[in-house]
Amino acid sequence: MKMEKEGDKTLEPVSDRLLQYVKDSGKSFHATATRIGCTHTVFTRIQSGRNIPSLGVIVKMLTNFPDLSAEWLLRGIGEMLKKEKTDTTTFVEPLKKEYAMKFENDQQTIQRLHEMLGMKDAQIARQAARIAELEEELSMLRGIEKKENIGG
Repeated sequence: MKMEKEGDKTLEPVSDRLLQYVKDSGKSFHATATRIGCTHTVFTRIQSGRNIPSLGVIVKMLTNFPDLSAEWLLRGIGEMLKKEKTDTTTFVEPLKKEYAMKFENDQQTIQRLHEMLGMKDAQIARQAARIAELEEELSMLRGIEKKENIGG
């Protein structure tokens, strides 16, 4: 396996590490190529040294094999395999419950606000009717007052 030197721009060590991962994982190059959606020829050319892995191949490897350490594959630092896998259920499930509860509370608040709006609409309608009654009464009183002033 070739060692990468400071300033060395070759990707051969990445090729070596990629091939080492496939070999150590017990997967065949053909099966690995199929899994990441490329041809077996890609690995054959990388293995022969004819080609280096493209960024697309590297991204597909890291995406399809989540146990593969990107730091190790790209830079040769650390372990080949990630030591611990993130268990999303430990933090996702409580968040789901919290947001479900917040959603339920928000739904209840929205329902109460709708009810309050309905009551306010009814109150406004009653007040508008009362204003109309008072305006009619005022109009009648003005009419009576005019008659008294004319007749009196």
